[in-house]
Amino acid sequence: MAVRPAADETLEPLGPYTFIQKKAGYRVTEDSFLLAEFLPQPGEKDTVVDLGTGSGVMLLLLAWKTGVERVVGVEAEGEAAETARGNVRANGLGSRVEIVEMDWRMAPSVYPEGSFSVVVSNPPYVKSGAGRVSPHPGRAAARTEIMGGLDELVRVSAHLAG
Repeated sequence: MAVRPAADETLEPLGPYTFIQKKAGYRVTEDSFLLAEFLPQPGEKDTVVDLGTGSGVMLLLLAWKTGVERVVGVEAEGEAAETARGNVRANGLGSRVEIVEMDWRMAPSVYPEGSFSVVVSNPPYVKSGAGRVSPHPGRAAARTEIMGGLDELVRVSAHLAG
């Protein structure tokens, strides 16, 4: 399938996939690639959830490097969730990958305890109220704990992996 980016997007090669990302706002950094290499490789029968998936780079990396049959990306920011959906469609991964637009802190009210065998996230690294917050909502959410902190992430992850 030929992928044509919108005027405000770029196409990047990502293994056998094409990765769409916005020209402005949050752009993928090396962190996502390093984290994907660090993860124990899930098996085909595993179910994976990526909390705060952004544009879906971790999902594409997991789909490429593993045979995992079900991956769910949870993203609160609408534009990022739509870009992630575009990446899933552009790469023919709709049978394995689903994007859910919601605040990841709400996941325990949607998914029963133990719904996933693997939980991944590339969380923000700046505490809320510390440092300069980006005026771009996508960058701000990716870098600053405005959508929840590490304690909440651990609590939600423990529920989902049950």
